[in-house]
Amino acid sequence: MPELSQPNAIVPETTTESVEQSNRQSDRILALQREFYSIVARYNRHFAGKTRATRDLRQLDELIAHLRNLKQRGEALQEGAETIVQEQIFQLQTRIDAELALFEGERDAIAATRRSENLAERSAYLADRINEQFAIGISPGYCHHSPIGFGGMGDRREAGGTEASN
Repeated sequence: MPELSQPNAIVPETTTESVEQSNRQSDRILALQREFYSIVARYNRHFAGKTRATRDLRQLDELIAHLRNLKQRGEALQEGAETIVQEQIFQLQTRIDAELALFEGERDAIAATRRSENLAERSAYLADRINEQFAIGISPGYCHHSPIGFGGMGDRREAGGTEASN
């Protein structure tokens, strides 16, 4: 009489050690992905929608260096990893390569723009840098009582609208 059931596929034995190693690799991949998203978000916040004349090359160079470092760390993690982990890293590496190409292309275009800009465009760049510095250094409540912005010394009226006494 022929056998009615066929044996199931052979399932490799899984140990707690292999599961822990897989979890550590997954955690590292997630950390790399979070860093990648953070870099892209910084680029979008500081560069997207702005004219090339006002972009900060030093900051862009930092982003490029960070992406290159992230790529190297991903390549190191890929060595000896399981197939599924290698696929995840490959997908991340592909995205890193695309962003690197974009950032480096923008860097070249910004540098070319800087070489060809006139005095007005250069002044716009410097004004943008100054505005960013003031935005960083002033807290939102700093100018609360003062139209001038000197620590509340400009408008000395009290809540009822009367002049404050010294």
